[in-house]
Amino acid sequence: MLLLVFLATLWSNSLHADQAPPPDVSGWQQVQTLRLDVRLDDDRLIILGFSATYQDPADPASRVRVFYQHQPVVVMARQSVTDSFNATRDLTSFNRNREESALTETRKSATPFCFIAERDSAGTISGTIQAWLIRQDGTWTYSPSAGPDAPYRTAFSEPDFRHRTRLIPVGIAFHLDQTYHIVRVSQSDLPTLKAAQKLEAKRGK
Repeated sequence: MLLLVFLATLWSNSLHADQAPPPDVSGWQQVQTLRLDVRLDDDRLIILGFSATYQDPADPASRVRVFYQHQPVVVMARQSVTDSFNATRDLTSFNRNREESALTETRKSATPFCFIAERDSAGTISGTIQAWLIRQDGTWTYSPSAGPDAPYRTAFSEPDFRHRTRLIPVGIAFHLDQTYHIVRVSQSDLPTLKAAQKLEAKRGK
């Protein structure tokens, strides 16, 4: 009997975890926006999405980071980039009017795929960190006590279609528990994205 009660409790907790919905940040104040990107070459970056941090006006220490993905946007790099992907550079580093306008328009159709709820007191994260990462079927994997680095993020690379022996970065992989979500650009879309970026640059001259 005790074993049955124990198993039922585990099942109930697991069901509750899986069904816990992501937090609703409607009416919260947006305090930070960071981009998600991969480096295409020495001159171009592909922005795949962004993260936005929201603060509860009724409880300033309560914050939620939401990660969004959108249609890839090619932008010209204005400064030296030393890593293949970066999820922490501020969007304001791209201050050209055309690029900002394109990003603003693209972000309107962005969809959320990850939520992180945490408490930030005087710049220090404290207490339990909760995380949600979307599954392929549209449901959410929920971790009620995620680590400070959750969800884990790594650069995602694949063989170059033109040179199979060479790997190129095409996205960022997010990992929470047994769920993976990859934000990426398709190599077949790269020529189209490059051509569109060049056309936009000519129009702006």
